[in-house]
Formats: sequence, C-alpha cells, structure tokens
Amino acid sequence: MKQHFTRQELEDELVGMSEIAELLGWSSSRVSVYAAAKWAGMPEPVAHLRRGKVWLRSEILAWARERGWLRDESPPAPPSLPRRESRKNFRRGVDER
Repeated sequence: MKQHFTRQELEDELVGMSEIAELLGWSSSRVSVYAAAKWAGMPEPVAHLRRGKVWLRSEILAWARERGWLRDESPPAPPSLPRRESRKNFRRGVDER
C-alpha cells in the first residue's frame, strides 16, 4: 500500500460509505452493516472522522473484486462515428433514391 499521497491523490483515494455504495451499486445502509459487522473481511477504515469512517478506494475495490461484487468499472465506449467517406457514400445512396 502506498504511504504518501499528494492532495489530489488523497481526494481521489479516500472514500466514505456513500462512495463505496456508489462503487458497488449497494445502498449506504448495506455498506454500513458490512462495515459495522466487519462481514466478509471488509477492510478496516483508515480514519474515523466526525463525518464518518473513510477507507482507501484501492482496498475497497480489491476487496470487492476478490468477492465478485464489483460492478463494471468502465463505462461503455461511445459509439464511433462513421468515417467521413462513409457518410458521403451514405448520403449519395440516400439522395439517389
């Protein structure tokens, strides 16, 4: 585990229960139950703040991945646009009708 983070890396790496719920597609209350009961070996939080516990995103993702709970991390690629020549040929075909 990395020990020193830049400010931006910390902002990206630290997650609370709401962010974990979003990552896993769970409700915040389900995350809360797992965290309180330490079910399924959920990683320990790295800090307890007034607003709640925080975890390292990388540890949560590794934990969820090991159990097959992780939703697809990458959004689908946007459809590719046709090449310019294809569009011209398509238009010609439409115009010829």
